[in-house]
Amino acid sequence: MKQFLKKYPIISCVSIISIIVYVLQFILNVTSSINLIELLSIDSQNFKTYQVFSHFVTHAIHPDHIMYNLTFFALYGMTVEKVYKTKFLYLILLYVIIVPCLLHIIYVDFNGNGLSAIVCAIQILHLFTKPDMYYDKILQLFTIYDLVKTILYSFIKTTDISNMAHLCGYICGIVFCICYFVHKKRGQKSPSII
Repeated sequence: MKQFLKKYPIISCVSIISIIVYVLQFILNVTSSINLIELLSIDSQNFKTYQVFSHFVTHAIHPDHIMYNLTFFALYGMTVEKVYKTKFLYLILLYVIIVPCLLHIIYVDFNGNGLSAIVCAIQILHLFTKPDMYYDKILQLFTIYDLVKTILYSFIKTTDISNMAHLCGYICGIVFCICYFVHKKRGQKSPSII
């Protein structure tokens, strides 16, 4: 376990925080009137600056939501963190946390943020990664399927929150990858954070 924490610090940290917040949400929902989602989510009536960062670890009470997000976050994120390194993954996390939150603040009805958006952005970066393990090829096929499904579904039902988060994550991932690869192709030295 210590090796995993050392090798994949971002994946480990986000997963552990998400699980702790989820368990606390569940316990507080059952035992008290404290609404942790109201305190941490950007959708709160009383917006606080920290909610820009705490929002992505809040999840619906239904366990499938967090299970799918964390599973795909780990599967895609391990390859991305291994190939592009921890600082790069940290940079894409910040980008995909801040951009959708700004859009949410500007357009109140926009809800394209959260761990789902982060997973989708990482999926795009994973598409441009040479498959290392046998499951990487399967994940790349799944990304193409999910991207097409998300785009088609957005024409049918545009107000679905999870679809908006997926679409926003894919768009953020595409923009991030274009900027990164254009910068890399120009032969410029990579920024020190990467």
